[in-house]
Amino acid sequence: DMAMPAASILIVNYNAGPHLARCIAALLAQDFADFEVLLLDNGSADTSFAQAQDIAGGDARFYFEAAGAN
Repeated sequence: DMAMPAASILIVNYNAGPHLARCIAALLAQDFADFEVLLLDNGSADTSFAQAQDIAGGDARFYFEAAGAN
């Protein structure tokens, strides 16, 4: 039985580039770790969504969903 995290963070991405990469890196660097991140990509044409997944490195607190369009 898993407890809900203290915080849920929703990020909506559309071609955010390095801004999204910095955001994910900052979340990973937090001392507070009781959170989940839901990242929804709205059909980005850049590589930001794939880069965010790479940076998160399989961290189970991060969930990625590609909506395909806004």
